[in-house]
Amino acid sequence: MSANLAFASLRTSLVLLFVGIFVTVAGSVVAFVTGDPAWRFLSAGGGLVQVTGWVLYSRARRGGAA
Repeated sequence: MSANLAFASLRTSLVLLFVGIFVTVAGSVVAFVTGDPAWRFLSAGGGLVQVTGWVLYSRARRGGAA
């Protein structure tokens, strides 16, 4: 049971990581194309999602140790 939970946690963290990468790139492209700096907030949000994904990934890989 613990192995399945760890795999689900690992998968969730990687999904968050790749969603964050996609949102960051999309925000950067839209900010560049439109010239509107407000889209940078989307990139910043994507960066926060990436950080969350990396933290959860390292936590799942280490078994919860900080």
